[in-house]
Amino acid sequence: MKRWIKISFISIISTFLLLGCASKNETSTPSPQVEKVQYSNLTPQKNESPEAVAQRLVSIATQITGVKNATALSIGPYSLVGLDVEAGYERGKVGTLKYTVAQAIKEDPKGSNVLVTADIDLTNRIKAINEDFQDGKPISGIIEEMAEIVSRISPQPSKEVPKQQKKELPEKS
Repeated sequence: MKRWIKISFISIISTFLLLGCASKNETSTPSPQVEKVQYSNLTPQKNESPEAVAQRLVSIATQITGVKNATALSIGPYSLVGLDVEAGYERGKVGTLKYTVAQAIKEDPKGSNVLVTADIDLTNRIKAINEDFQDGKPISGIIEEMAEIVSRISPQPSKEVPKQQKKELPEKS
């Protein structure tokens, strides 16, 4: 009798296992998935030469009313623009003119790292450096000159100004 119980118990368990592990034979069709793909511009971006970038910056600057002439020097992502302002502008108006040119250049996709000056001496130095660059002079000297001009336009960027600690004054007796 014990044998009969064992055999029936094993057969019941094996029946449940076989029926429980059997898969459905339904063929399910996967629902189509729709994905929206936005294609970007697939044309290769051409890196413009520094001369082409400088020329474009000059054309942007000279379109501003009040700018008689402009000169630009571009090396890598950085550029300098010197303005020759029409005669008769006061110092405050020249500052506004520089700001207007800087904003116009900033809106240009390749003109974000530009410093603009209306100082005659710096503009002449930018012209001279530009001529040296076109004549094939060594780039290291040109970069040093650019660094000197940048330091005159912007003596010390505000992020680099060291924080000064308050000095305690001795109490007067």
